[in-house]
Amino acid sequence: AAHIGQGDIAARAHDAKTSKQIAARAARYEFLDQVAAQIGADKIATAHTKDDQVETILLNILRGTGLQGLRGIPMRRERYVRPLLAVSRADVLAYCEENGLTPRTDISNQSLAYTRNRLRLELLPRLARDYNPAVGEALLRLGEIAERDSDYLRAEAEAILPSLTLTAEPSRLVLD
Repeated sequence: AAHIGQGDIAARAHDAKTSKQIAARAARYEFLDQVAAQIGADKIATAHTKDDQVETILLNILRGTGLQGLRGIPMRRERYVRPLLAVSRADVLAYCEENGLTPRTDISNQSLAYTRNRLRLELLPRLARDYNPAVGEALLRLGEIAERDSDYLRAEAEAILPSLTLTAEPSRLVLD
């Protein structure tokens, strides 16, 4: 069964004093949560691809991220899973064509008014053409390294925290 929703994204963006892209993302996730609750789903799969991962990592670099942002889009976050993160957008589109499926395309994805679209349509192709044909794979490797390093640092911090904790209360933590 398909569940289709709609909303006034411009009004939502205006009310929240944010961009249309951020308002649309919030509306999509809110809708997915509502549908999951209605049908009793405990997992929600999104169609983020390897290309989305590359774009996210590069966008985070350009914004000035730390280790966490270099990880990119997580495979799992709470009840959200992203089974296509290792699959290219081209492979998804080829699968759709081979199986007579017509993917829905958001026309705003072609607008150069949005930073992510300029990155996708202009910057990444230029980086591949002029600097490194495998820039996408290099960014994915960076994301994997950041994920491993971040997981290691978190595990080390969690292991040593009890020995450094003097007082632990719900709203207060005192370390030695």
